[in-house]
Amino acid sequence: MTKLFAFFGSLATTLPSRILAALGIGFISSAGLGVAVNSLVSQATSSWSGLSGVSLQMLSLAGFTTGFGMILGAMTARAALTALTKLGKLAA
Repeated sequence: MTKLFAFFGSLATTLPSRILAALGIGFISSAGLGVAVNSLVSQATSSWSGLSGVSLQMLSLAGFTTGFGMILGAMTARAALTALTKLGKLAA
């Protein structure tokens, strides 16, 4: 993976090549992040469907699904920002 970043860094001598390299690395990292989030959501959905009726009703009334969505969104945003800063340090 380091060699791939070094290759993109060597191509980044002009402005258009820098833009294309940044878009390529951004697409790869966002695709990987999307796969991880979709996997987490599918696991949560399968676990959610295994709950009994009363506990499912109580958690739904308490707003667990909304809270889970907020927490998952915050984790995704933090992972994306962390990946952007790390990729920026590797490319520089």
